[in-house]
Amino acid sequence: MINNSIKEIANTVILHCQHTEAAQRENETPINTARFCTGRLLERTTNQLNTLADIAYDMGDGDLARYIQIQAERSEAGFTPTPI
Repeated sequence: MINNSIKEIANTVILHCQHTEAAQRENETPINTARFCTGRLLERTTNQLNTLADIAYDMGDGDLARYIQIQAERSEAGFTPTPI
């Protein structure tokens, strides 16, 4: 039950990131502003996902922790993470 909650929170973080990037494209945010905002967004997303991966690991779900960690690594590399 708790692990499902962690998965839902991770997906919420990821979907928020995707939504924010889509909103910037839709609103035709200037490119320099979009790069800055997207960089900060991905940095925050990475930090949040790393924290959730740590929690999942501490709760005994190594597989979920690894899936979340993979998405955190994608975010850290500058790619938009995908839902788990």
